Amino acid sequence: MKCRSCSAEIDAKAIVCYRCGAPTTDPATLRPARPEASGSRATLWVVLAVVLMGAIGVAIYLTYFRPV
Repeated sequence: MKCRSCSAEIDAKAIVCYRCGAPTTDPATLRPARPEASGSRATLWVVLAVVLMGAIGVAIYLTYFRPV
């Protein structure tokens, strides 16, 4: 088999050319990167909102409905 880049004779099982380093196959199609940061941020905002609402609920309970 010949390298597509430098025409060197290479083994049929080679992944890259030993002479120029060019890959012997076309690169696989890459999937778009997952937006993990935005998903994590959304989750963080939801958790913070729930904690804040809980804190407000406790403050209201302690202020107005606390048993004496």
